[in-house]
Amino acid sequence: FLIGTSIAISGPLISGFVRRYFSTQINKGMMLYSLGISCSGMFGTIATIPLMRYFGLSWQEALELWALPIAAVGIIWAVYFIFKKSTKTQEIIVKLPWKNKRAWTLLIGFGLQSGTFYTILPWLMPYLIENGADASSANFTLNVFMFIAPLGSIIFPILLARFSHAWVIFSCGFMTMTALLGFALAPNFMPILMAIILGLSANGGMFILILTLPFYETKDVSEVASWTAMILSIGYLISAITPTFFGYIRDVTGSYQSIMWGLLINASIMTFLLTYLSAKKSVK
Repeated sequence: FLIGTSIAISGPLISGFVRRYFSTQINKGMMLYSLGISCSGMFGTIATIPLMRYFGLSWQEALELWALPIAAVGIIWAVYFIFKKSTKTQEIIVKLPWKNKRAWTLLIGFGLQSGTFYTILPWLMPYLIENGADASSANFTLNVFMFIAPLGSIIFPILLARFSHAWVIFSCGFMTMTALLGFALAPNFMPILMAIILGLSANGGMFILILTLPFYETKDVSEVASWTAMILSIGYLISAITPTFFGYIRDVTGSYQSIMWGLLINASIMTFLLTYLSAKKSVK
């Protein structure tokens, strides 16, 4: 509960931070944000078991070690704001854009993207094992999907600086759909390649693309924070329900393959909505 609350608070604040301090280099600011999330998660995944074995800890105690860097970062930020010189800039408080159709489109797109990611995490391994893969190779495929995300966080912000948003979003969505179609039709055909494509797009690329779009729909720090708050709040509720929903579909159909087809539909809707949103209004 505390971790979820912290994410809910920090997400919109970070978007406002990027708007203020990277106003002319939004893509770079969001790239650093996404890289921070991806790399820290990857490091935690890799380091927890070695730490547990080295210090002779239980897995619960090993997870508790990650409270230490969180506390250190909290102290650093506290010291920064205590000694920061006060400024006279006054920000306008903006309400959440509940009546804005474009904000709702972004919200649904984020919910579908994060729902796809959180569904792949628990169901990809069982799906591969169901289709003949051993547990070791299935686990390796899932790790490839996870660890390739930082590269996608770098590639797609660079593309945003060179090409139109609609083209970049469609390309990212098309990569996601291609990988999911590959898993659905032939789970044993080059699963590592499919995991790489899916990790670059659904895990790393589309996440950063969606969180970048509110910057081009808003004008100031408070407004972009309000859009991000709305998108993350309902979007994460959608993504929390999605894995359970597809698990229910698997129970009804008796096959994990139905999950892949369902995710393909998810990705198709997401790609259409976000591409249409970006193409309909020229992005500055």
